[in-house]
Amino acid sequence: MNNRFRITIAVTIAAGLALVSSGCANHASLYSDFESYSVVLEERSGELEILTKAQGWSKFGKKPGYVGFKQGKFGKIVLALNENHQNCATGANWVLTKIELSKLGNPKTEKGRSFGTDQKGWLTQAFPQADEKGVLLDAGKNSGTTSFAVTNLNNNNGKQWAYYQVTATRCSDEMPQTVVTDPGWQNGGRKN
Repeated sequence: MNNRFRITIAVTIAAGLALVSSGCANHASLYSDFESYSVVLEERSGELEILTKAQGWSKFGKKPGYVGFKQGKFGKIVLALNENHQNCATGANWVLTKIELSKLGNPKTEKGRSFGTDQKGWLTQAFPQADEKGVLLDAGKNSGTTSFAVTNLNNNNGKQWAYYQVTATRCSDEMPQTVVTDPGWQNGGRKN
């Protein structure tokens, strides 16, 4: 085997390895851009309390339940009641029956407003499970659940706040008693 042939084979192998490595790097980058958070809630004295401290990007100084997704990151947020069972039929005391998003609210108080109104635009694109009114979950007590995963594509232009309102319903009541909370999330947006 002559040297020119050996060099050609070595260059071909090196190019192939570089191509494979760059493909793996892109896949690894995709996985490194994915983030997953959990927000745990519990009914206490007639209120829906958030047990989870602020998490993610720009969390310092934020209220419990806040989750921040840095620019270029995406992922999921699991909203979960502090329960040992999945639904009323399996023994849960409380279930999630409504989860709504709003792009309107106050970043200083981290409280939303105008839930259940037109939310089309960046919000429904960033949170694809939401309908045009920002509703992610709307269930009766018998079909409610103790956890719900929200997809956040964080594909908006620039920083945006999304406020989420969670309603939990007690399983044991004939006339359902509900408790509500409405903290905020923040998206850094897509990479330029």
